[in-house]
Amino acid sequence: MSETPLLLTFDSSVIFAVIKRETYHDLSAIDQLISLARESIISIQVTEAFRRDVSRSRVSEVIATQLDWLVKSPVLQGSVGGAFRLDVSSLGSSDMLCGDETVFLNDKLIELLGIQGKAANPSRAYSDIDHLLAHALSGADMFVTVDEGTILNRKQELWGLGLKVLRPAEALRNIADS
Repeated sequence: MSETPLLLTFDSSVIFAVIKRETYHDLSAIDQLISLARESIISIQVTEAFRRDVSRSRVSEVIATQLDWLVKSPVLQGSVGGAFRLDVSSLGSSDMLCGDETVFLNDKLIELLGIQGKAANPSRAYSDIDHLLAHALSGADMFVTVDEGTILNRKQELWGLGLKVLRPAEALRNIADS
């Protein structure tokens, strides 16, 4: 293990899977990652896009459960900001104005992942892109997701952009090898 703990960004899909105990996901690997964070072997962060994902829930009990789990978890407090996006980001959030390098990555992510239903709900339409941008801007080591539909479906292309996207079990293997 290195001196500085590896920093992992958890996608919303991972947090939701562990809170709901969704057995069709690799809960054992997710639980092991969380244990490593409790032991300070790794650090886990979430993005501002996660906060928006939670806020879109229509059920206040669901929001309360998710936020309660987050407070009690070893996930770093606060959220990592991405690029400030009109009609998505809010003032006072951790999202920020970004330069040309981030605009380039944003454009590549839009080209690769696409945006769905932009007019209906821009926050949802840009969610995956905003998670990955915040991850890149933070300098984290790995982006951990169980999102087979979009992010993992484009894993190789995302690696080509410098985004180390992994399933939970793959992240565990990478940690063991470091």
